Amino acid sequence: MIPPAFNDIRFFQISENAISIEFGGDICEETLEKIIRLNLVIKATPFAGLLSTIPAHNTLTLYFNWIGLMNDRSLQGETAFDKIAGFVKGIHLDAIAEQLTQRPIIHIPV
Repeated sequence: MIPPAFNDIRFFQISENAISIEFGGDICEETLEKIIRLNLVIKATPFAGLLSTIPAHNTLTLYFNWIGLMNDRSLQGETAFDKIAGFVKGIHLDAIAEQLTQRPIIHIPV
């Protein structure tokens, strides 16, 4: 079963070494919070071959080493796309990332 946080996501392979995850078309605080949580979880428990993550308004792009990813036998799937999509869909954001998002509020005087 796919966790509720991921009901509205789509995956796009943007190159042989990058996949972008889109959280709907809206730019809002709820979407941004999902992206921040997912980014924190992936960085805390990366899959083999992960090089970097690039969060944006409604997307999170993952850059990876294709050979490292494909050699990871713990991930299910025949392609890099399948392996990463399965990895991401297996993450339970609410359960895992709650403690990771406890960050201080920074006030910037204007």
